[in-house]
Amino acid sequence: MSASLAIRPPDLTKMAARRRGNYPYDELASFIDGRKDIAAHGSREMPVWGERFAEELREDSQQERIIHGKVLMLLVYLESIQR
Repeated sequence: MSASLAIRPPDLTKMAARRRGNYPYDELASFIDGRKDIAAHGSREMPVWGERFAEELREDSQQERIIHGKVLMLLVYLESIQR
């Protein structure tokens, strides 16, 4: 699918390496949940996962915690594939 995107996506296995071995949880969380835009990429071709996860849930007091938990699972997975 990456070949069909207007801008080639970065290698997600090298995020920590590009930051001198530091895995940036907070920065990545803000990209994943949509709090921070990636101006250099133009329009978002990847979904804003915070919004997507919210669409799956009905309104209740646990919604925000569930969304944060799902974002955290993505962050832990991305950390596990760092080279």
